[in-house]
Amino acid sequence: MGRIYLAAALLFPAKTDDASGDVDLRAHYWSIRRPFFLVLVPLMSIYTATTGTMSHDLFTSIDVYRVTFFVMYLVLATTKRRKVHELIAGAQIAVLALFLATEVIGRSLVG
Repeated sequence: MGRIYLAAALLFPAKTDDASGDVDLRAHYWSIRRPFFLVLVPLMSIYTATTGTMSHDLFTSIDVYRVTFFVMYLVLATTKRRKVHELIAGAQIAVLALFLATEVIGRSLVG
């Protein structure tokens, strides 16, 4: 639950003091993108290391997805190119769909 709060606190802008109350979400995203994604990078590392120590497997299939997201987050934190952010957003959806298809649905069909 703490991860959701942290992500929301970083991602969503605070209330504005101007009279209109309008918030430029695009400008806000570009202003917080680096800290947001740099928080996610160590989290993915910790999850991968924790899985390895708890399951005693050096590298599991879920770690492939975690490493993929780790690399995506590093790229998103370091680049300012809008097209790269858009492409990686689509790639994240595709990787998540692949994960759900192979890990979650596959396990429910087998066991």
